[in-house]
Order: sequence, then structure tokens, then C-alpha cells
Amino acid sequence: AGTDLAARLESEGYGPLAPSLKAGLVQVHLPVVAGPPAGGAAARLVYEPHLVACGRVAFVDRKKDLAAERPVGLLAHPDERTGGVDWRRAEPLPLPPGDLTATGRDGALYGPLPRGWDTSATHRAAIAAFKDHLYGDHTLEVHHLPALGLYGQPDEDRATFLGRARLAARERRDLEVDKLGDRMKVKLERLEKQLQRGQRELGQDEAEYEARKRQEMLSAGETLLGMFGVLGRRRSGGLSSAAGKRRMTARAKEGVAESRQEIAALQAELADLRTGLAAEVAEIGRRWESALGEVETFTLAPRRSDIRVEVAGVGWAPVWVLPGPDGALQRVAAWHG
Repeated sequence: AGTDLAARLESEGYGPLAPSLKAGLVQVHLPVVAGPPAGGAAARLVYEPHLVACGRVAFVDRKKDLAAERPVGLLAHPDERTGGVDWRRAEPLPLPPGDLTATGRDGALYGPLPRGWDTSATHRAAIAAFKDHLYGDHTLEVHHLPALGLYGQPDEDRATFLGRARLAARERRDLEVDKLGDRMKVKLERLEKQLQRGQRELGQDEAEYEARKRQEMLSAGETLLGMFGVLGRRRSGGLSSAAGKRRMTARAKEGVAESRQEIAALQAELADLRTGLAAEVAEIGRRWESALGEVETFTLAPRRSDIRVEVAGVGWAPVWVLPGPDGALQRVAAWHG
């Protein structure tokens, strides 16, 4: 059965040696990591031709403190009609370029190269298309919080980003509250000084009022005694003097009332200012807390100069070939499990 399979493969153009390429063109082998499938004792290892490309894409934005590099490895089979390569439809190559080897496993057969694959033009076109694919189809996405001007780090999950954002928001909140406090402190100190001055004046006004009341009472008594001659000769000016005392007492009383009104107004203004300050502080806190819910996605594209091709050329992919029940050949990839 093994001899029949080898003969059949040879009739389809498979041979024991890799086709030669022009000087300067690259061909590499993918490693064999999987043995023949169960029941495949007659299986033969063959290498099928693909185009392989491995490179790195850098994403850099110094102003946003972003820097990352991504390896990209792809295995593609060009269109049989046009010979072109659509790297977007290529198969990911989950191994580093260092795992690719110059030679394959002994005893394996090599499939025929498609037409034109041994020319420099085909390889140059494939490499150019690979670069275009990396430039146009690969981006870096990170979390972004516009209110803070904060950007996530590459591969940073949302929870970690929000943890950093919460600390930054708290710092911004505290800074804003401190500025508000400094601004309000001037107003508060001015009102408190006015209140202290008003309270001193009230004390003075109350003392004067009490003194005026005592003087008025004494003056009234003297007037009565004078009118009836108790203190000697009757005094005709006693009534006018008492009236003057009463006017002075009334003015002193009005001064007390005015001072109390001024103090009440200042106390109300102070209370309103403190209430307003507390409300503004609470609003600042709510605003920064709300900002944490405005996380966006920032997309960073590479520059042409950020693309580096490490390996590009013919990539020989190992495949186990065995006859199926209906006689058709079955192929099982050997370069991945």
C-alpha cells in the first residue's frame, strides 16, 4: 500500500527533493509536531508549498505614552488563477520564525511548486502585499477616558484601566475641590470678619442702650421731683430734658435692632455660602464619578516605518497523506495538533 501511495504521489508531481529556487529567494520548513493519524500506518509525509511571511508591527504614540509590538505570522496559498495572495484570508502561523528550518524531514516528498513561485517578482509582490496587509489591517486598541486624557496600556484589561482611572479621577477631583476651597476661603473669611465686627458693635450698642435706659429712668425721677419742688425750687426744663433722654434711648434701641439685623443677614449669607460650597463639592465628586463611565476605545494604526518583515518566502507545510475508504487521498496537517 505504501508503494502504491508513493507511486501515486509521484505521478502527481511529488518528489524526494525540494524544488530549487533562484538565488536570494527564501524557502523554509514548518516543523512536524503531529504524528500520522490513527489507522494511518500507510501514511506518507509530504510537504505542501505555501507562502509564509513572519514580521512585526510596532504601534507608537509618544504623546500618549503608547508603545507596543505585535508578531504576525501567516501561511497563505496564492490564488491558482491569478497567483496573487490575499493575506487577510491566510492561516495564522502560531510559531516564531526561529522554529522554521532550512531542511525538512528525511524521506518526505515535496509537492510541485505552482507556476511562477520560483521568480523574484512573485516573492516581491507577496512581500509587498504582506506589508500592505500589516499596515492596513492591523491596529492596536486601548481603553481611553477623554475626561481625564487617560489612555490604557497595551493588553491592559478594563478592570485594571478603571482602577488607574479612578485614582486619577480622585486626584483631579481633590485638586478641583482644593481650588474651590481656596476661592471660597476668601469670601468666608471676609464674612466671618464682618460678623465678628458686627457682634462687637452689637455688644457696644446693647451696652449703650442699657446705659441710656438707666439715664432715662434717673432723669424721669428727677423731673418728677423737680416738678413738685421736692428738691427745692421747681425746674421748668425737666420735661424737655426727659424727652431728650427718651429720644436718645430710642435711637440706642434702634441701633441694637439694626446690629442684630446685620448679624442675622451675615449669618444667613455665611450659611448659604457653606451650603453652596458643600453642594459644589458634591457636584464635583458626581461629575468625576460619572466621567469613569465614559470609557472609549482608542485605535492606533502603525506607520509604514513601524513594519518589519523577518521571514518571507516559500513555506513547506508538512502534511500526512493516506488513502481514504473511497480511494481518494486524505490530507491531515502535521504542523499543528
